[in-house]
Amino acid sequence: MTAYFVSVVFVWALDRMSKVFVYKTLGSSCSIHLGIFSIRPTFNQQSHHRLGSRSSLLLWILALGAAMMLIKGIGGAYSTTLTQIALGAAIGGGAGNLYDRWRFGAIQDIMDLKFTVFNIADVAIIFGVSMTILRSLVQ
Repeated sequence: MTAYFVSVVFVWALDRMSKVFVYKTLGSSCSIHLGIFSIRPTFNQQSHHRLGSRSSLLLWILALGAAMMLIKGIGGAYSTTLTQIALGAAIGGGAGNLYDRWRFGAIQDIMDLKFTVFNIADVAIIFGVSMTILRSLVQ
């Protein structure tokens, strides 16, 4: 259970620190280009992420409920340290993006691969979900 909580806090903090660093260092209009990869601060306000104020409360309630269900489930099927870290990464990433949505009304993305923009939280979510799926297939 400790690995889960450490993973949640670590991912959330790393996501926040990376965004603060990029936004403070580059501002909102500069970018660093490294081939097809760029470090470019941007706000992701895609329509499927837009929520009104009433919907935002519902999103918070659903996210909290999902997190509590995962925490409860960790004691049984999710008892391995790797699975706890993976689930913690997914929840920490979700918390990072949810914080952005609540604080800024959009998700702060800092990385660009020409076809998509993303942040540390997105990487953590993909890692966490992928590892959890792989773990369930191996068992």
